[in-house]
Amino acid sequence: MIPRTLMKCTILLIVIIMVAASICLVGCYAAPNEALVEITCDDFAEHNSILKNRLVAVQGLLVVGLCHNPTTGYEWDWSMSESGIVDETDHHYESTDDEAYGEGGIDVWTFKAVKRGNTTITMEQVRMGLPGEKGPWKLNISVSVR
Repeated sequence: MIPRTLMKCTILLIVIIMVAASICLVGCYAAPNEALVEITCDDFAEHNSILKNRLVAVQGLLVVGLCHNPTTGYEWDWSMSESGIVDETDHHYESTDDEAYGEGGIDVWTFKAVKRGNTTITMEQVRMGLPGEKGPWKLNISVSVR
């Protein structure tokens, strides 16, 4: 028969090991090296204001692709709640394959995660040449860099 104190110590040791393993699994989770946010015109037609959450590793990339049609007179403008967490490294426009007049494409931004922290990137449509005039579509991306 096992002495009662030895059994209590064994159970306590098992509980401590399980808690430590759980903490390690949660704390040691590796953030992805690349995160993608892609919002289509159909997505915006359904919800004109969208919120996305993304996790990315330090030195990783966040790639954002948004529906864009230059013939509407709107362009995308972005701001960041906390600077220095991610930096924009690229921005370009990709037109559709047929390139017919009036057809939209995708505006693509690449952000590099430069240090740990949290920031929100707000992307809003603005009227070209008319500062302050907002369009109907808005995207907020809550970014956690780990």
